[in-house]
Amino acid sequence: MQVNKKENSSISSTYVITVSPSEIEQEVDLWLGKKAETVKMDGFRKGKVPKDIIRRQYLDQAEAVCIKDLIQKASDNIVKEEKITLSIAPVYSIKSYSRGAELVFELTIERLPDFELSDHKKLNIEKIVCEVSQQELDNAYNRFASKFRVKTEVDRPVQEGDIVLFSCETTVGGKLVEELSHEEERLPIGFGLDSFQVAISDAMIGKSAGEEFELTTQIPKDVEEKRFAGKRAAVKGKVLSVSEMRLSEVNEETIQTSEFKTIDALKESLAKRLNLYRDLQLNACWKRAVLDALADEYSFDVPESVVAKDFAEMWRDIREELAHAREIDDEDVRGKTDEEVAQEYRDLSRRRVRLGLVIGKICNTSSLEISPDMINRAIESQCLQFPMMRGILQDYYFKNPSSLQRFVPELLESLVVKKILEEATVTEKTMSLEELFAHLKEILPDDEYDRLVDGYKYEYLREETQEDASENDLSKEDVIGLMEGMAALQEELDDEDDDNDDDGDEDEDEDEDEDSTKQVVEADDSLQIG
Repeated sequence: MQVNKKENSSISSTYVITVSPSEIEQEVDLWLGKKAETVKMDGFRKGKVPKDIIRRQYLDQAEAVCIKDLIQKASDNIVKEEKITLSIAPVYSIKSYSRGAELVFELTIERLPDFELSDHKKLNIEKIVCEVSQQELDNAYNRFASKFRVKTEVDRPVQEGDIVLFSCETTVGGKLVEELSHEEERLPIGFGLDSFQVAISDAMIGKSAGEEFELTTQIPKDVEEKRFAGKRAAVKGKVLSVSEMRLSEVNEETIQTSEFKTIDALKESLAKRLNLYRDLQLNACWKRAVLDALADEYSFDVPESVVAKDFAEMWRDIREELAHAREIDDEDVRGKTDEEVAQEYRDLSRRRVRLGLVIGKICNTSSLEISPDMINRAIESQCLQFPMMRGILQDYYFKNPSSLQRFVPELLESLVVKKILEEATVTEKTMSLEELFAHLKEILPDDEYDRLVDGYKYEYLREETQEDASENDLSKEDVIGLMEGMAALQEELDDEDDDNDDDGDEDEDEDEDEDSTKQVVEADDSLQIG
């Protein structure tokens, strides 16, 4: 095998490799010999099929596999001898080959750039500071209080939105269905989780405490007693009490009906959530400041194949947003062609790849480690985005520790940001809340801004009157939509579990008969892009 270097740069090399006919024939003979040991063919015992028959039957397959193996061998040898750290899979192109002649192919190998870390003490970074004010705490408390409701028993007929305590007996053909019979059961009217509960809910509307109700409806198909599933059932019941959720003053007595047992516990929880949000908001500012400083400090070449991969993933999402921006005549894209916008994002991908390499090297040289507390805070951050699904998310991460790997790149990035802030020359700049939000608007994508600012404003800063609270009550459609969303999330998490369980089950020999795939090895996805 003859190897000649054709082109070379700081991060990429192209080689022209020639393999003699004798080398190819030797590999083919070895492959056919191993194949002959396992072949079963009518009229012959296993392993006793004549070599000429084996060669005639499997020569095409043997050549394809052996050529692929020779290319892989050449790639492995070059990487080992030149001590190359691959950025992505080597790519080959066959220039000439015919049976009995030499094989000539080009192999392009792209390496990770070799660079030295700078003295980060020379960096000048502005660190934004903005503490949670007492006014924010007061606003958050007042917002909670304006929505606070207590269950209050009322003396009137049942109407939609009430909570009813009732008893019932459910029978099919005179046989009691115990699972669907209750001495005491509560049900929000209009918000049944299935058609059976909805039917009972509808039957109780207009009834007062002490009144009986009857109905005929269908048993749900997911009932535990499968012999009754889908059958028509007779339900006889009685309304025991009727309650409604009323706005109430928050005091030490009414707070007992909430998740908090004291007003101090409520205020402590609100302060914790506000400070967690503020940490996320400030960390976004600090991260941007540090990454901007690192981007200015380092200017080495980066693997264009990795840039292309990052850009392709990003551009898929951007194209739809770009089309919408043109429809509304957004000034950010006005007068720009798609290619001009695409070039801006290619430059952004190049910056992201370079920063990812810098961050990776800082992590490796500094032995940065992720603590359990950081993982817990990352989970809490996820729960802040989906507060109604907190239980599902916490349960999922507890049962699937491997899923926590999704937090690793961002957490390592946070550790690097913290380390740089400790080393660099830092100037603190105190901002008001309004200034902080304006700054975040400038530096964050819209979806992240909505999560860190708009969601925060609505949940903790917006004043709400009693009239607003009434208008913001969940409708039946809202509740159904919320339940469907939670079910969809759970299904997605379950599917992810199934995918993880199925990893590694593919047949390794499945693609042995395929022709060359233009790539020698699978792409290395271990490179974290910041």
